[in-house]
Amino acid sequence: MAYITIKSNADEGSMTLRESVAPSDLESEFFCKHLVERLRWAVQDAHAPVTQRTNNHNSHRLALPS
Repeated sequence: MAYITIKSNADEGSMTLRESVAPSDLESEFFCKHLVERLRWAVQDAHAPVTQRTNNHNSHRLALPS
């Protein structure tokens, strides 16, 4: 299985996103749109100061169907 991982360089132990992705996931436009949105949030969090990252961590959660 493939994983997408985004880490912050400022905080060595900090991981803002780790998500598994299967080839079949990428066939869904819905999945792809939401994946890009999660990537955007993770990159923003990785670039934010640590204190801001903690405060914003739960402010942009997306409910995806099971």
